[in-house]
Amino acid sequence: MIENWSIDYYETEPGKSPIVDFIDGLPTAKARAKIYRSLDLLAEYGFDLGKPHIKKISGKLWELRVVFASNQYRLFFTQMGEKRLKIVHAIHKKTQRIRKRDLDLALNRMKHCLGG
Repeated sequence: MIENWSIDYYETEPGKSPIVDFIDGLPTAKARAKIYRSLDLLAEYGFDLGKPHIKKISGKLWELRVVFASNQYRLFFTQMGEKRLKIVHAIHKKTQRIRKRDLDLALNRMKHCLGG
């Protein structure tokens, strides 16, 4: 049996995750289910999931791409160790490009997690 990747969520303080808050705040249960299903796929396949599901953004920062109805969601993640990923930021993507402030926040959280 192949071991799945573990997925953790960035926390601003113990027990407080803006990623969980983002997912829980989505308007429909179906949208939340779609994101959690995509996270399950990421846990199962890791980086082998490939395009169009994941894409490298910058250095060690990647995005999980989730499309539900006409909505596009992005969950930014990094590798924390062998078979361990951390989701550092999540957005509802409304434009072609990722907003600079969202990219900067994801990069800063990633650096914080990696100890840099």
